[in-house]
Amino acid sequence: MSHPLAAEAWIHYQPLSNELSTPKVLVCPTDSQMKMATDFGPGFGRSNVSYFVGLDADEVRPNWILSGDRNLTANGVALRPGLHVLDTNDVIGFTKAMHNQCGNIGLSDGSVQQLTSSALQQYLLANPQTNRLALP
Repeated sequence: MSHPLAAEAWIHYQPLSNELSTPKVLVCPTDSQMKMATDFGPGFGRSNVSYFVGLDADEVRPNWILSGDRNLTANGVALRPGLHVLDTNDVIGFTKAMHNQCGNIGLSDGSVQQLTSSALQQYLLANPQTNRLALP
């Protein structure tokens, strides 16, 4: 979080250039607002990533959220790009924008869960954690 762009989700995905042959996989096919980048060069940025980053994810906490679809809401309001700290009292869900009030979350253990808005809320209640999210 000491990097001046730490609240920008794309900056956390840029190191994947060492592992991915293309950044195209960082845009969800249902996300009409983002565009697929052809490389991780100087043009790579916010508009080339569909997924948020869980800044508090840790491999020793396997149920913590590492990433997920960016179409999140808190208390009925769509979250905008940037850093968000989710409070335990917040009602978290997904917008209709990408998956019709559903979404995917990646966990620190490497698994992916496809959840409805209500299932996401139940997951967060059952797995209390610090949730600082960087949204693209």
